[in-house]
Amino acid sequence: MSRTVHVAVIVLGFVLAGTIAASAQSVRDSAKTAAANGDYTGAASLYEQALKASPKDKDVLVEAADVDMELDRFAAARDLYARARDVDSRDQVLTRKYVEALTAVGDHPKAVATMLAAVKDNASMENYLALGQAQLAGGKDSISRAELTFQTASQKYPNSAEVAVALGDLYFARDIFELAQQKYEEAIKINPNLIESRIRLGRAYREQARREDDSARINDLYNKSLLEFNRVTALAPRQPRPWLEQGEIFMLAHLYEKAGRSFQQYVELRPDDPRGDVLLARAAFGGNFYVQAIPPLERILAKNDSVSKAFADHARYMLGKSYYASKEYVKAREAYALVSDSLFNTEGRKLYISSIMQSGGDTNKAVDMYRKLVADNPKDCDMSLSLGGLLYSMKRYDEVISVFTTRMTNCPDAPKTNPYLYIGLAYFTQNKYDQTVEALNNSIAADSTNAQAYYWLMNAYAKKEQYVKAGDLARVMVARGMDKTNPKEVATGYFFAGADRFKAKDYRGALTEFEKVIKLSPENAQAYLYMAYSYQLSKDKDNACRSYKLALKYDPKNAEALKNMKALGCD
Repeated sequence: MSRTVHVAVIVLGFVLAGTIAASAQSVRDSAKTAAANGDYTGAASLYEQALKASPKDKDVLVEAADVDMELDRFAAARDLYARARDVDSRDQVLTRKYVEALTAVGDHPKAVATMLAAVKDNASMENYLALGQAQLAGGKDSISRAELTFQTASQKYPNSAEVAVALGDLYFARDIFELAQQKYEEAIKINPNLIESRIRLGRAYREQARREDDSARINDLYNKSLLEFNRVTALAPRQPRPWLEQGEIFMLAHLYEKAGRSFQQYVELRPDDPRGDVLLARAAFGGNFYVQAIPPLERILAKNDSVSKAFADHARYMLGKSYYASKEYVKAREAYALVSDSLFNTEGRKLYISSIMQSGGDTNKAVDMYRKLVADNPKDCDMSLSLGGLLYSMKRYDEVISVFTTRMTNCPDAPKTNPYLYIGLAYFTQNKYDQTVEALNNSIAADSTNAQAYYWLMNAYAKKEQYVKAGDLARVMVARGMDKTNPKEVATGYFFAGADRFKAKDYRGALTEFEKVIKLSPENAQAYLYMAYSYQLSKDKDNACRSYKLALKYDPKNAEALKNMKALGCD
């Protein structure tokens, strides 16, 4: 009985081992599928699981390292390749990948030493090229050694597209982009389907364009560069980097919408790479596509990686303007509030101030910011005009007068119409009518077509009970054609002229002036009311009743009209 149980346990152990192996293989297969579909982040996570089950499986180690290289996680890739080499140090392909990772992390001496040993063991074309690339990455001091290595490869393996690409890289590293272009074109002739040569050719065109002065030549080179990247994205639409580089070229050419579309593709293929959102946001913002800029900017601020954190302050600044353009003023204010002071320019401060005002924020803070702007830019006449207008809206009238008085000193050649108008209005609200009259006369002297200055000057004269002067202004406005452009303002002057005649008991003269008011402003209830008074005092009941009815038509709750109609017994 005990023997039977023992056997059963052994059988169960085999079953479990088989299940675990199958499970590990399934995870690896899923990882390979994810990588093939461009989901490198998902693939990396799956390979972590696969490696726990098979920590010394060379193939799994290499595949996981390949994914890390795609994700620019070069140190992790280097370590995985090193572990794979511990299993099989003779694998030449693995060695080249390991050297590529060493180069990516900046360990150039070890990369070169490793490849020199590999070439000694196997003088293959691929090893020569990998050695040359490692030397090339070492900087100026090793470029000559790289050149010798590539020339040796060229002699040993003539008519090789890969060697032509390597020689192109050599010229590219020396900033001889025309010769680099020739070598990449030579590689394409040998093998038109070699994607890497087209990517590098696109870069060569791009760098030439950046160094050109002639606009026609610049456009031609950018177009050639884009043509190559278009071909690459068509040949390998799931390869992320060509979309990135294509977008960068569009950015250089200020084709922001097209750049945004390229970067969007890159973000979809490489959502893990924070550079994608940074570039996508820059493209949208640069093209004034503020609504489209918001999502990548918000994603940047939600991340904790070094790239996103380094860009965060700029992202908040850009987000403030993007929210503002989208009329999300509260969000704009909150974004701007977190931006470093050093990043603000004049436009940004103005938008911050406006977002505070639009969102019902701290208006005193907005005023303080505006004051600082004006103090820093005393000759910016538009800015001080805006500050004065803001203060007027806040009913801080003494400050309005001070700001506009200072502005006219700092901006002697700027138009004075509106500053004097604001000063006049500020005095008017303070019941300082003599100062009001002086300021508004100055406004009219600066611009005799300023209807608002006439209108408020009429009202100031009326407050001083100088109705004749108010009426005279109406006639001046008519002489200047303002009865056509500003009929209601002119009507106000005629009303005051009528009030003057009414006060003098010249009811016929009053009616003449009030008729002028009605002609210009047919819905003026006050004019009808005073016409009714004039008729009533002239013992003309019918016209008085008719005028009271018209007054009530436009002011149904007018108590005086209702009372007098009842007293007159109007029908």
